[in-house]
Amino acid sequence: MRGRSARATTIRMLPAAAPASRRPATGAAGRAAGAAENLAPLGRTRPARRRVRVRWGRLAAFVLGVYLAAGLVMQQVAFWQAQRELRALEAEAERVAAENRALRERIQFARGEEYIHAAARERLGLVRPGETVIQLVDPATPAETEKE
Repeated sequence: MRGRSARATTIRMLPAAAPASRRPATGAAGRAAGAAENLAPLGRTRPARRRVRVRWGRLAAFVLGVYLAAGLVMQQVAFWQAQRELRALEAEAERVAAENRALRERIQFARGEEYIHAAARERLGLVRPGETVIQLVDPATPAETEKE
């Protein structure tokens, strides 16, 4: 046979009970692990890297729980602030009501006859018939008499 070369093919067979580290890996992760095994000297095996699995359901539940807890805290703070403001407004309303009562009493007194007589005596110097008026006069000091 001229032109054709005879090739000999060999087939490697693995033993049936080969250790897990010696078994051929499948997939992309297996190829990477197989490449790492080829670099390691025989008799030494590298510890397998633990892959962190993200559990999306648990992560979503955790994020939702944090969100709800933060919302609850914010609502509680707003509630406490509203209560404090309510107490302040109630105290202010009570103070204004007391002032209003005092002003109404003054208005009633000003409309009465006693106030009219008292104002006439103080402002105009009027007296009732039969009353005796006593007027106190300060004696003039020597400095004031010299000026006059």
